[in-house]
Amino acid sequence: MRERKLTRHDVGREKFVSEVCNWKNEYGGTILKQLRCLGASLDWSRECFTMDEKRSKAVTEAFVRLYKEDLIYR
Repeated sequence: MRERKLTRHDVGREKFVSEVCNWKNEYGGTILKQLRCLGASLDWSRECFTMDEKRSKAVTEAFVRLYKEDLIYR
């Protein structure tokens, strides 16, 4: 997006999520490999992507709750 001088608002939510998924598919494995090399002790079988529909709702709910409790701000 930076190379094309576009913001997420310019492309719309659907296209933005699509671009994020493409980025994740290209680079996500590298990040996981680095975490493994660092010796991260995680349950790798439970790996998930926070922009998946189910996880996205949970993330949104958590941020709204934190915002309402004045623990984070926009």
